[in-house]
Amino acid sequence: MQKKFPTLILLLLLLVPAAEARYRSRDFLRSDVALQSALLDHAKKTVCTITINSDNERRLFEKYLDPKDFQFIELTPEKNASKAEDDSDDKFGDDAWFDQACKSDVKCDVLVISGHFGGKFVGDKGFSLDLGTIESHACARDCAGITSNPTEAFLFGCNTLAGKKKDSRTVEEYFQVLVKDGWNPTDAQAVAEARYGALAQDNRERMRMAFRGVKNIYGFDSIAPSGKTVDPLLESYLRSVGDYREHLERMAKIEVTSEDQILNPLLERALKPTALSQCTSSKDSPTNCGLFDPSYTRLQQTEFAEGLLRKSDRLKYVSAIVEFFETKYVYYEAKPSAEEQAVIDRMKANVTAKNEIARTRSLLQAPSAIVTLLRLQTRMEWLTEAEIESAHAKIANALFKLPMSLLSKDTLCGIYANEGPFGDGSYLEDNDDFRIQPAALNDLNALEALRCMDLGDDERFEKAALAALGSKVLGDRQLYLILDTAKDLGHSFSSMGPEKHIAYVDRILAMLKKQAAKPRVGETKEALESTTAELLRIRSGSVKYLEKKKGKSG
Repeated sequence: MQKKFPTLILLLLLLVPAAEARYRSRDFLRSDVALQSALLDHAKKTVCTITINSDNERRLFEKYLDPKDFQFIELTPEKNASKAEDDSDDKFGDDAWFDQACKSDVKCDVLVISGHFGGKFVGDKGFSLDLGTIESHACARDCAGITSNPTEAFLFGCNTLAGKKKDSRTVEEYFQVLVKDGWNPTDAQAVAEARYGALAQDNRERMRMAFRGVKNIYGFDSIAPSGKTVDPLLESYLRSVGDYREHLERMAKIEVTSEDQILNPLLERALKPTALSQCTSSKDSPTNCGLFDPSYTRLQQTEFAEGLLRKSDRLKYVSAIVEFFETKYVYYEAKPSAEEQAVIDRMKANVTAKNEIARTRSLLQAPSAIVTLLRLQTRMEWLTEAEIESAHAKIANALFKLPMSLLSKDTLCGIYANEGPFGDGSYLEDNDDFRIQPAALNDLNALEALRCMDLGDDERFEKAALAALGSKVLGDRQLYLILDTAKDLGHSFSSMGPEKHIAYVDRILAMLKKQAAKPRVGETKEALESTTAELLRIRSGSVKYLEKKKGKSG
């Protein structure tokens, strides 16, 4: 029986001119994936895009693919899900948007993902997507429309199809290659360790298993070109293909004889100057599927996690084990049964694993790799609270270097957003070992990081914010980020008497009046007005409190 709900929505859209215009716009297909997928034209091919960093690739596909044959749907929401209000999935973290996309039943014919890659896709759009998350959905078989249905999957990111067998470079050697290519040292170290370090995995094989059923998987086995660099190469490819619908139908009919078969020679030629790699998917399941297989009970999954931790190559599975505990226990606030707790206790008592994890963490340099091991140590209670706080401060300080890169900002947000899956941001609140530099408020990436880390309540941030507000008239974006981060600006009442508090608020109001002298628009104007209104409200409360206090004393 055909569903009537999507049909009703479509009729309503067509009745309203403004809505019709939005429906006809490709940009409309990004706010609610479940709703928009119901509105897709099944006679057309669907290109699903996951734009985590550069949108150059998506725009080129939109430019060259005939709208009569193709429709586009962006799977990431308009804003970072961790910032959305009243979102029941907030505490699940950065990848919640992908879980929702999987539930939408959208069926992709082409998948295009763009982002920096080092075990997870990150970028400047405020989202991330961990390869482990894609694998867990592949294991659960609940995201076939995105991970299995496409004929082609384009993975635009460094090392997305890298395999350890390709060469014998060391972390340091690859680090030097990246630095010479223009990467800053912090980012280069993270990517180098993701490729060749102790936690490095065969991305090629993982992608082949994560995207089971996809005929053609395209990625890079080393450094990927930036969005601007790949533009002319990708444009040349799309021009050479011509009718892309015919191309997909032709690709679907090709008989695969080996995993390394060059199924798309046109793409191979067009991107020859790059480290392009292509392969077909695997029929095998990811090794860690026992953690997420829906046919397993949680006890069986926990026993599987214990088995992975006992393996000699246990480091390969640390990320998956941590994700398992966070999703199956922490997210659902589920107390282990007696049988499950017994298994967890055996894992905690695994001295060999405990020592190897500690030794490996001490040797790593990349923050994202270090925090993966730190999270397991935290879940297994192998560290004291003081040790955990000290370790997190060290990680955050290593990333918090000015000027801050986009990758460092996104890594900080991925780790320390308080709404994230691990809640690691709480380890930095009022942590004296973590340094909040006043100069950070003049760096937009650093400001974005402090905002997503939700450190606006930290007294050190408020002091730095007042210094910035009082120094000069700020640019719109800088002013907005400061005000949006310091949501409790001026609330420090308990730490001072009412007279001092009134004077303190008046000082801030004077600063905001100075900032308002410059015409403001949009979100900056709203933030300025709402902050001023809130300060006037709490000032009024302090005045009333003072009057009441004086009345009693009189």
